[in-house]
Amino acid sequence: MSSSALKAPTTVAANILADYAARKIGASSAGTVALGATAVQLINPASNVNGAIVRTAALYTVSNWDSALYSGTSAPSSASDMTKPLLLFILHAQGTIMLPAQIYLPPGYGLWAIAGGGTNRAYCSYDLL
Repeated sequence: MSSSALKAPTTVAANILADYAARKIGASSAGTVALGATAVQLINPASNVNGAIVRTAALYTVSNWDSALYSGTSAPSSASDMTKPLLLFILHAQGTIMLPAQIYLPPGYGLWAIAGGGTNRAYCSYDLL
């Protein structure tokens, strides 16, 4: 085995750690602790005139209901609205799901959280460009 093959995993790990270290939390944040069947706007599309970067996002549920985080130019009609870009989804389960990477939202796109019912929460941090 060559010495470069032995270094590859270390190099990959170092690159991943460097990427995470360079990430920002986001200058703005939004959240809700009473997420229900009506969409809650986290980023207003009208405020997103030059694009936005969602830095962090999470959905949390303590009940067996759907929870979803959507983007698009308008709010989703339900937690199972498949006409909007879906970013995160919890299907009939208790738990937490987090955005694994930052996401760019084009100008005019917003961010909404919605649930089928129960006790759910959604949080995000972002930067408007």
